[in-house]
Amino acid sequence: MEIVRKIDRAQAQKLLDGSLSLKASKDNPIFFSSRNTFAMENRDQIQSMDKHKQETNDENDSVLLVIDDLNPNLDLFWQSQECKWIHGKLSVPVLQSELTAKDILRIEEINAKHRMNILMNTSMYDEKWCYPALKKVYRPTDRVCILAFSFYDDTKNAQDWDRQFGAGRGIWYRANTDPFLKFGLKKDQIVWVNFFEDSPEVMKNKILNSSILVLPGGAPDLMMKRIKEKKLTAILKNYQQTIVGFSAGAMIQLKRYHITPDEDYPDYGWYSGLGYLDDFDIEVHYQGSSHQKRHIEKAMDDSGLEVIAIYEKGGMICEPKGKRSYFGQIDFFSLPEQK
Repeated sequence: MEIVRKIDRAQAQKLLDGSLSLKASKDNPIFFSSRNTFAMENRDQIQSMDKHKQETNDENDSVLLVIDDLNPNLDLFWQSQECKWIHGKLSVPVLQSELTAKDILRIEEINAKHRMNILMNTSMYDEKWCYPALKKVYRPTDRVCILAFSFYDDTKNAQDWDRQFGAGRGIWYRANTDPFLKFGLKKDQIVWVNFFEDSPEVMKNKILNSSILVLPGGAPDLMMKRIKEKKLTAILKNYQQTIVGFSAGAMIQLKRYHITPDEDYPDYGWYSGLGYLDDFDIEVHYQGSSHQKRHIEKAMDDSGLEVIAIYEKGGMICEPKGKRSYFGQIDFFSLPEQK
């Protein structure tokens, strides 16, 4: 039996889609790793495992399934399954059923091992109030994918989309592209996902090949609806790199978020997001108005969560293991402690 079995990116994507499953048995459990985050750093352990097999002729060793992708977005499945090395031999739990997309989603249980989430109101992150904080995150070698799905219902076709986001003439194109140039990136390192013209496969490849995923502002509920329509939910939930969202794009990074009534949304309500963050709520475009404060209090009563109010020039970075940092202007609201 192979000690290391490789699959290519297309097969890895099929695992996420649920169109490919892998059989596991008592004698042949399967677990996941990625070439750059496990195999390349653990060659000695792999060799030790191989040596053990040769010396003992043990055919019950586990299969190490290596995602053959330089920049994988599947986290280390073996960690979520409590696998560990014992004297050079791998000990893994038994998987006796097919490993499907639902199993892959268990990766979320060890979520945020590598992921970093940035929540803001504006894409002008090259300005003085936020540049020092973001300079520590963005790198000249990054590859950016902008998921432009947050447009309102008056954008009905590719021509409408192009007028908003198209290269060279879209009203939101430069606002989302140019600020990255100050961090040393080139325009050819930035791609846009076109809702109307890109195939689902092209969309997924753009996302998988990025190290920064941008979620623009606009309509958060419509953005989530379109993500589901294009069957991108699983791949986005498992994205393990840097995610930056503006306004609506910040909101959908939460498991649940509230909307304070405004000119676009006349009614207060709660909506479901991608679930990267679940221990707080946010108020975007905060101005300190009594209207906003009243709905922040309502949101806290409904959810029991603290609310982080982000001013126009404010933002926060959520790092692995729950670490948070803030820049610009932020206010914090929490329910009084129960006596």
